[in-house]
Amino acid sequence: MPSNPSHFWKYRLHLPLEELVDAVGFNEPLRALVEASGRG
Repeated sequence: MPSNPSHFWKYRLHLPLEELVDAVGFNEPLRALVEASGRG
């Protein structure tokens, strides 16, 4: 909730960065979306 100073907007990810590097099932679809949007 943005109006609560203890709980500002945050990006929450279900994987720590060390696991995210190897998470092909997450990375490949994300990479395809970025490329399809012309931002990659």
